[in-house]
Formats: sequence, C-alpha cells, structure tokens
Amino acid sequence: MKFPRTMEDVKELALALSEFMNGHYYSVLYSYVILYIFLQAFAVPGSAMLSVLGGALFTKWPALFLVCLCSGVGASICYFISYYIASPIVEKYLTERLVAWSEQISRRREHLMNYLMFLRITPILPNWFINIASPHLDVPVSTFFIATFIGVAPISFLHVQAGVAIQELSSGKEISLFNFTTILTITVAAALSLLPIIYKRRISEDIPTMSQSERSPLLPR
Repeated sequence: MKFPRTMEDVKELALALSEFMNGHYYSVLYSYVILYIFLQAFAVPGSAMLSVLGGALFTKWPALFLVCLCSGVGASICYFISYYIASPIVEKYLTERLVAWSEQISRRREHLMNYLMFLRITPILPNWFINIASPHLDVPVSTFFIATFIGVAPISFLHVQAGVAIQELSSGKEISLFNFTTILTITVAAALSLLPIIYKRRISEDIPTMSQSERSPLLPR
C-alpha cells in the first residue's frame, strides 16, 4: 500500500481497496476522508490522484460530494492554521503579495463569493496562497468554505469520472461515455466553468498573478 501518485498507482490501490471494502467499508471511507483533509490542510500535493481514487471506490455523485466536502473542510483548516499559528511566517514571506491582493479583495467585497469561486476554478492564484492569505484579509470563513466547495467541483468532476472509468474497466464492464447522464453532467460542469470566465472579463485587467520568484520554495502550489 502506498500513496497514489500516478494513474497506475490508483488502479492498483483501487483494486486492493475494493476487495477490502466488502467487509470494511467505513474503515476505508474514514481513512479516505482523513487523508484527503490532511493533504488540503497542510497544502500537500496529491489531492488530484486521491480524487480519481474516490471515483474508483465510491459511486460518482457521492464521490464528487465527498471530494468537494473534504476540499472545503481541509482548506478551512489551513485557513485557521494560517490565522492562529502561521501569522509570523505569512508576514515575513508574503507581506507584499498580501498588500497587492488586499486591494482586489476590497474592490470586490460585494461579490466576494463569485471572485473566490473564479480563483478556485482558474489557476490565476495558487490554492495554497488563497488558503493562507484569506484569513489575513478579512475573508469570512463561511464565504471561503462555500466558494471552495463549489469552485473545486468542475475539475473534481473530471477526476472522479476518470476514477469511475477505472473501476468499470477493472470489473469488465463496457464504458459508455456518451450516455445521457454523462452528457448532461459534462454540460452542467462546462456551464459552471463558463460563469467565472464571463466574470473574468470584468477583472482580468488587474488580478495579481504570482511570479516564480515570488513563490516561497517551502510552499507547494
């Protein structure tokens, strides 16, 4: 057993855990949730492969809900760690970026939910920076959680769908990618993704981006 870092790792782990789940379903579920939240809380890379694994272990919609929930909870824990414990580190390494981003937050305070959702869907700002900086810019934790939960849904859906395909292949089932449910869900996900793009046209002139030299080597993307 090892942490999955490639699709081949996901296939092997999904096969082993699928057998184990027959008598220990909740043990696998709890372990999955704890590990996912841990990765998000401490900004450890690897949640994408874990999302694929979730699709292989659980059915599509429960897996998607689980991934979004764990992302929201884990990011919120990171939010509180930054606020209560990591403030000296944030002030030392990220003060300049906080000042630049605080201007954007102030200008969009009335539409903060949409702004954060847009940032979650697009790679304009690293997720770890959003998690760490938000509590120091008076972003309400409720707004932060909801925007994270919804914002990660489109890309998480694609990861979960990949995991479902792996499970169906392993069980010998034929995969029908163009059934009504798949087409409908992809259309909905695409529509959700387009909403922030429309919003981007209004804010693209002055959203701050982080250069490579400004990123701390101690923090992952």
